[in-house]
Amino acid sequence: MEQSEQGSDNPRPRTVTPLPKIQVFIVILMQLTEPISATVIFPFINQLVLSTGVTNGDEKKSGYYAGIIESVFFFSESLTTMLWGHASDRYGRRTILLLGPLGLAVVTSLFGLSSKYWTLILFRSLQGVFNGNLGVSKTVLAELSDATNMATAFSFTSVMWQVGVTIGTSLGGILSNPAEHWPKSTLGKAPLLRSHPYLLPCLATGFISFSIFIVAFIGLKETHARHDPNSSKVPPCAASVTLKRTKSPTVKSNRWMSLSNYWTKAGQKAGSEDQASLVAAAENTSASYDSVTRPFTRPRSTSEDTLVAIEDFQTKNADLQRTITFRTLLTSEDVLRPLSSLALLSFLETSISVLIPITYTTSIANGGLGLTAMQLGTLLSIGGAAGLIFSAIGVPPLIRHFGVWKMHFAGMSALIVGFSSIMMACLTAKRAGYADKTTWIFVAIQYASYIILPLGFTTSQMFVVNGAPSRDALGTTTGMVQSARTLARTVAPVCVMSLFSISKEYNIVHGQLSYVVCLLITICGLRNILELPRELNRL
Repeated sequence: MEQSEQGSDNPRPRTVTPLPKIQVFIVILMQLTEPISATVIFPFINQLVLSTGVTNGDEKKSGYYAGIIESVFFFSESLTTMLWGHASDRYGRRTILLLGPLGLAVVTSLFGLSSKYWTLILFRSLQGVFNGNLGVSKTVLAELSDATNMATAFSFTSVMWQVGVTIGTSLGGILSNPAEHWPKSTLGKAPLLRSHPYLLPCLATGFISFSIFIVAFIGLKETHARHDPNSSKVPPCAASVTLKRTKSPTVKSNRWMSLSNYWTKAGQKAGSEDQASLVAAAENTSASYDSVTRPFTRPRSTSEDTLVAIEDFQTKNADLQRTITFRTLLTSEDVLRPLSSLALLSFLETSISVLIPITYTTSIANGGLGLTAMQLGTLLSIGGAAGLIFSAIGVPPLIRHFGVWKMHFAGMSALIVGFSSIMMACLTAKRAGYADKTTWIFVAIQYASYIILPLGFTTSQMFVVNGAPSRDALGTTTGMVQSARTLARTVAPVCVMSLFSISKEYNIVHGQLSYVVCLLITICGLRNILELPRELNRL
């Protein structure tokens, strides 16, 4: 008996269900827009802030203002993510997803044309708004996959993040300031690019976003059964919509005919068993519901009983859905624990992502490595390419072999090595007066640990899907989690960049205060993972 119960709680399918390759490819392709637009400014953000004159030429203060620009992207994204997710439950996944890359193509180009600090803030905020709908893409992946292939499906999310980071940082480093980095006979001679040295990488990012929009507009299909005209499932609201259109207190025969026509069409899609089960459930619901709240005031015919029963059934289902969407999610530990873990991981990943560019481009005298934007872009590209290979071929088999919980713990633990390595690289460079061999060894260790980080994000998303109370609430659940993730990414740049500037200005902990704080937060994240379930029994 115990063995059967254990087997039923933890099914282990022997065969892996094939993923719909084209649809999965389009969905993960759309996820490219967020990392590219988020990281394209990293190689030149320090110089961009100084060029606006807001710091009055003080390099130590650039961290404050650069952190604000990086934070407003994720802040505006966090404000809109749950709204996008709820809208996708109501209006469909496809429509909501298409709005993102189209709007992003416009506002990213306008960001590159900006030369005032406040316009940079404005267009960076709009970039976050149009990236806010990417939480819906994770909902679509969950709807396209099952327990046998979900690890593979969500590993693509980490792969595309690595691809996007590699592309974004490469574009930002190689295409920025073409008047200096490119011959004057080519891109360096364009007057617009000379007056706006950071326009070219932004235009390239906008072009990529628009191209993704075209691909998705042509090939993306709806996955929400309620909005998919080709779905084999009859949405629960279909009966209520039909009944509302045909309900008439004076013409009962027409009302019954509309119901009969509805069952005829529904039966072609769902079969007679689904029809019978819906009627039975509705009539049972109505019998108990009417006895308490809606007593009969006159005898009713069979057709009227069936009509009222289905309407009552749909009303109660709607009330239950609203409860799941807004109340249960906010109090369920199955949702809140993965949410907090993903939020901490996002905070730390964003922290190390924004600290690397400003640390590596800061002069050695002020505690950095003194790299140029071109050198930084090349370094980030190499690290991103290595992370991409690991995400593509290493993450799924590691999760299947060692389990979701262990790999989630490993992904968070890698950050301890990463932050410690950056601290040691800066300290050794400052002691030697240049980036010596020891410095580059620590840089290599830091990137090796950064490559392992996708394990944490892939597994955390699987915890989120496992914690959702129902598949009907999955869109709102992922939207809520995505909001928490982007909110963490909003707070991270402002906090760590401010700590970076303060520690450099006042030489706190040898200028390494931001890394010490991040190490302490990582320990808190590991403690939180200990509270997560060891097995996922709902996938």
